[in-house]
Amino acid sequence: MLNAFFIFQGETGTLLYDKVFFQEMDESMSDMFSGFLIALKTFISKMFFDGSKVLKSINLGDYHVVITHINEINSELVMVVDKEEDKSATKIIPKIVEIILNNKELFNESEGNSEQFKIFDEQVNNLIITSKNIVDETLLDQKSDVFKSIWGQRGRISANLREELLIEKEDLYNKLASTQNYIEKSVIFDEIIEVLNKLDATEELIRVQAQAKAVKDEIKDRRIRLKYFLKETKDALKYKNYKVAYSNFYSFSAKLRNLAQSHVQKKYADLANSIMNKDNISHSEFSKIISEILNIPDKIVDETLLDQKNDVLKSLGAQKGKISVKLQKELNIKKEDLYKKIGSTHNYIEKLVIFDQIIEVLNKLDATEELSQIQAYAKALKDEIEDRRIKLQYFLKETKEALKKKNYKIAYSNLFSFSSKLRNLAKSPVQKKYTDLANSIMNKDNISRVEFSQIIYEILLMPDNIDEYLN
Repeated sequence: MLNAFFIFQGETGTLLYDKVFFQEMDESMSDMFSGFLIALKTFISKMFFDGSKVLKSINLGDYHVVITHINEINSELVMVVDKEEDKSATKIIPKIVEIILNNKELFNESEGNSEQFKIFDEQVNNLIITSKNIVDETLLDQKSDVFKSIWGQRGRISANLREELLIEKEDLYNKLASTQNYIEKSVIFDEIIEVLNKLDATEELIRVQAQAKAVKDEIKDRRIRLKYFLKETKDALKYKNYKVAYSNFYSFSAKLRNLAQSHVQKKYADLANSIMNKDNISHSEFSKIISEILNIPDKIVDETLLDQKNDVLKSLGAQKGKISVKLQKELNIKKEDLYKKIGSTHNYIEKLVIFDQIIEVLNKLDATEELSQIQAYAKALKDEIEDRRIKLQYFLKETKEALKKKNYKIAYSNLFSFSSKLRNLAKSPVQKKYTDLANSIMNKDNISRVEFSQIIYEILLMPDNIDEYLN
């Protein structure tokens, strides 16, 4: 089945069009897709700047994502299909591409208009509706409700998250300005692009992507030249042409500047100078130097650059946990507010939700000791809720069994225990309702037969799913 498809502008990763085939989306599904779309925007823009135009595919849980580049509008068509039925659903790709190409002026902001968009939208809808086994047929019966936009449902990011992202962006720009190393710059640019995608800062994103591409191009160019200079150095040494060997190996070491770590670059610069100073070096020592250079593996360039990248990623990862003084202050205020909320409620479900929020804040604050304590409280609360859930299920089952046998004393005992276990778990009117029903069983002699039958019927029809009684 086809679950959704999107059209992204290749250069910016901007979402141009989307169709999502769900009548209703719960919060977890919506969160999953919105998070996926943010990651996808980054992936699309990276594809563009890396020069990749081939079809790509990604796995997303139970779904399979197929990405097709449409060169004529410089965009990507992204299909989200069921993993088990991806072949039948992806057969529709050429037809969708055909509709897009027939309306390609729509994707040029200076030419597209709302009337053309309506025509395009109708053509897509008709294609989906007339294609068999593409979307769930139950959805097709209600055309007006089927085609919903996750993007529209999710809305913008929260003010708190925006503030955190802006602080992170500023910190990354400071790191970028403080380094001359191209590998480090490239990694930081990737981090900035990810943040800008989340902030949906299109203009700034385009500018940063261009700068990132220039750095990547410089790294690519240097990689080619490094391999060339290393090869020429070895060839010259084999023919004992030390002047040419020095020239090439010195160029090799020079190209490592601002690319490899300084001690690596210095090592090869010293070896190059040793070739020029061969008359001041003993024959055996010079032979060792020549042998060392000739034994440098051809893949040393890629390995050196990879090592440098891994070091940068490790360093950034270690720093990522650190937060600014401003954010730390805000998180401490939020933590105190959450502690007040948890003290003001007796409901276990509410407490558990607040505990999860406190744990999230403490993780950001890296408050290990306090975090362990809160996690222990939260676990104890979860265990209590789970224990009550089991007992509620048992008391409900026993109540119904006793009523079927007209054993009203046992039915009362179990239903009263059921209502007691709902205290601090369900809302008070819910808990009171079942306490009253339990008391009605005990007072059956004071209730009319018809009314008592209705009470028994109501109890027997109580849902077996315990979650329906909880907050």
